[in-house]
Amino acid sequence: MSVAVCIKRDRMRDYKRIQYFADHLAIGSQILDDFKDIEEDLKRRRFNYAINMIHRAGAKNSRKQRVTLKNVARTLLFTSVGTDLLAEVQKHFKRAFKTLEPFKMKEAKELSQAYHRSVNHMRDNLLHHRLKLVLVNKLR
Repeated sequence: MSVAVCIKRDRMRDYKRIQYFADHLAIGSQILDDFKDIEEDLKRRRFNYAINMIHRAGAKNSRKQRVTLKNVARTLLFTSVGTDLLAEVQKHFKRAFKTLEPFKMKEAKELSQAYHRSVNHMRDNLLHHRLKLVLVNKLR
């Protein structure tokens, strides 16, 4: 698709920049989608990138830990793997949109801000649930 846009706009000199943008936007978006689809993918026995990273983090504590929703949720709540995954998403989005800065496109800046707000919202929700769980257990 990047090639088609560059050819149509007679901007082949910008191809590498556009391709870099598209690649990092796609990677970040896929990780974010995997993160959002954890429960659904586990039910279907699909082990996406997020599930694999979360399972690896949990398996460090227990060699024979099975990949179940309960174990994935526990690992998400009691380790930094969830925030690490979201930081990885942010890294890809930052790289993607940084490559567009020379074009000085207002729309790209607004889209970048929207993507970052969305990821920050997910991170804040995760941290909120983690804090809530810790406080509930402390009060018992």
